[in-house]
Amino acid sequence: MGAYFRQLQSQWLPYYEEELRLSRLAMVHEACARDLDAVPFFLGRGLYFQAFDRLYKAFQEFLQALFVARRTYPLAYNKWIREQVTEWLSLADLYQELPQILSVRSIESAEIGQKADVLRVLLERWTCPEAQGRGGAQPGASPNGNPAADASNSGVMEGPPSVS
Repeated sequence: MGAYFRQLQSQWLPYYEEELRLSRLAMVHEACARDLDAVPFFLGRGLYFQAFDRLYKAFQEFLQALFVARRTYPLAYNKWIREQVTEWLSLADLYQELPQILSVRSIESAEIGQKADVLRVLLERWTCPEAQGRGGAQPGASPNGNPAADASNSGVMEGPPSVS
């Protein structure tokens, strides 16, 4: 293993440094909140599919914030969600709330706005530093909620194949 690889490994694995993590968490949290704020605007104009698009985008940003808050690199934000949330993050209870957010019975209704409200609550509950004591973000936790990895570990996890 070369010196450059060891330098990169020490900088990024098992997870990047705290200041950068907090900066990225704030950035994605703000992006998610902004997309959730746009949902009622689009609903009010009858742009239901655009409102759903913002809800879906916010859903992916929520997942990104969740992973950053938990110091874990994800596989993807649009596939293998159950495995990543229940097994990698050990958040089976949270996963039970996620599928219903994107399950919409009538696209031309206020339902999308209600789903956005639910996602906003989850965003605050699971990704804000204040959530630490309530089972939310755990800044002191090791990656994936498992015992701290050996420094020689590459941090690469066994997971589903990377299929695009």
